[in-house]
Amino acid sequence: MLNKRGKFTITQILGLVLGVASAVIIILLMVSILSPNFDKGEETAKGYFKSFMSQIEVANNDEVGEFSMWQAREAGTNARRYFLVYFADGYKHNEDGKDFASFEINENHICLCYTYDDESHCNYCENLKFPVNSWEDYGRWDIDEQKKIRIELTGGEYVITMV
Repeated sequence: MLNKRGKFTITQILGLVLGVASAVIIILLMVSILSPNFDKGEETAKGYFKSFMSQIEVANNDEVGEFSMWQAREAGTNARRYFLVYFADGYKHNEDGKDFASFEINENHICLCYTYDDESHCNYCENLKFPVNSWEDYGRWDIDEQKKIRIELTGGEYVITMV
């Protein structure tokens, strides 16, 4: 509706600007979601890693953190599998024919890795503040999907136990 002089009102202009901005945001979101650059394995690993690191922060605050990777497993021989891998001070880990590697400066190094098409990907890693004492003592270890762990900070080390 035009005002008496035949011009748009401020309310109409703001409504038009907001409408156009909303449409642009929706288009950008649709493109990012439907983009061929979307990698389910990477996004899932990133989400699991953020969840794990948030539980490490819980343990750092003298509370008990819990972490698990519960999701339906994909069918087929090339299905993605997710692993929490503790490299300790090393850069390679091999378990049951699965090779994991993280070529960074490693000290108390832990990664969220996944396997797909017989390749392993360890792109989400962190050097923890303290060493990890687990059911495997202080060596390298990994846990896979559908396992739950408890994380506590005790005596200058993270104590990780299976639940």
